[in-house]
Amino acid sequence: MMVASPNALESLRLSAGDARRLGATWQPDGSVNFAVYTQHGEAVDLVLFDPAAPDREAARVRMTDRTGYLWHVAVAGLEPGWLYGFRVHGPWLPEWGLFFNADKLLLDPYARQIHEPSQAHPWLFGVNASGRRDRFDSAAVAPKAVLRKPDDGFDWGEDQRPDRPLENSVIYETHVKGFSKRLDALPAELRGTYAGLGHEASISYLRDLGITAVQL
Repeated sequence: MMVASPNALESLRLSAGDARRLGATWQPDGSVNFAVYTQHGEAVDLVLFDPAAPDREAARVRMTDRTGYLWHVAVAGLEPGWLYGFRVHGPWLPEWGLFFNADKLLLDPYARQIHEPSQAHPWLFGVNASGRRDRFDSAAVAPKAVLRKPDDGFDWGEDQRPDRPLENSVIYETHVKGFSKRLDALPAELRGTYAGLGHEASISYLRDLGITAVQL
């Protein structure tokens, strides 16, 4: 693995990590496991940012360990609140739908928190006005994921994890607004909202269908 970093992050310690934990996951030993999927990518960089200076890279880690199409690395020495993103190197073949551009910082699709709302900026586009690969580095303006530890102190009340094997699960993929807008049993003021999806009328409807889990 290769690390390019200023003095502030020279103490980073790297190991192979685990492909099964997508996104950023805190490990029992205090390290953070990073894993991301790319089928056609040829190299992946994990890019770290100090939250006090989110427009400048603090470190870049080449993720050299790969399991199938999953690239992964574990990094020790990080603190909650640090920001990160990915740069993925790969072919530029628009005719095949491949628009890899490592000049663009990519947001982790498994991010638990984003450091600020995304705003439109020309540097975010991977293709320029002439249809060629855009070479402006987007790191200064791109949204970044925030490293968050699980909140083990959260009071879940009487809720418990359902003890249901995956093979016995029936997963219903839906859209919050579309589902709750069209459910006549819901109060009108809740239609199209998350509260509407969590209403007893919605839950009863899904249970009657035999649904055991909802995917949004």
